[in-house]
Order: sequence, then structure tokens, then C-alpha cells
Amino acid sequence: MSRRILLTIAATACLIPAHLASAQVAKLYPVDEGFRDATFFAFRARLLEAVQRRDMSFVQSILFPGIQNNFGGDGGIAEFKTKWEVESPEGELWKVLTTVLTRGGSFSSNGTVFAAALHIH
Repeated sequence: MSRRILLTIAATACLIPAHLASAQVAKLYPVDEGFRDATFFAFRARLLEAVQRRDMSFVQSILFPGIQNNFGGDGGIAEFKTKWEVESPEGELWKVLTTVLTRGGSFSSNGTVFAAALHIH
């Protein structure tokens, strides 16, 4: 059975046109359209400054009180503080926010903000 599958895959691969099989993969560079919205631009700059100072008071002031932190917890700011180790200057929150805030983003036609997607474990 596995031999039949391998032969099918090999035969299918032969049908791929040569120009597609040898195509170069283009690089996708980050985009930063933050400057297009002065209010957003100022907010992001203020948040980045707070992150650099490890200013949890500012971060907490902008958090939604019912923030969901994972798929199984109760949510809320107390859980957020524990999960992200906000008391530690080397906590994951500060690293992740720095990365997200400095990698740019873009706006959709309806004003939705798109930021860098990160895999966080």
C-alpha cells in the first residue's frame, strides 16, 4: 500500500510545471503604517516607553479588566500579572511587548490594526 502511495506522489510531482517548481520565494518585509494615525502613533510610543521603564502601572491602566490570558483560566488582571511575570524586569511580558511594538503593523480599510503575530509558548 505504501509503495502505491509513493508512486502516486512521484507521478503527481512530475506534473508540476518546471517554472513553478523552480520559483524563487520572495521575502516579505515588515510594514509599519503607524504614522498614518497620529493618535495610534502617540499611544504606541507611550506604551513602548512604559515597557522600556517596566511601568506596570501604565500597562495595567490600559488593560481590559476581564482580559483572557489563556484558554483555561479565569482571566483578569491578577492572572495576567502572574502569567506574564510582570514583577520581574526580565519577565516575558516586557520581551513580547517590545517585539510586537517595534515590528510595525498596518491598518485595514475599516481601521483595524494588524500587528506582528508571534508564537509564544
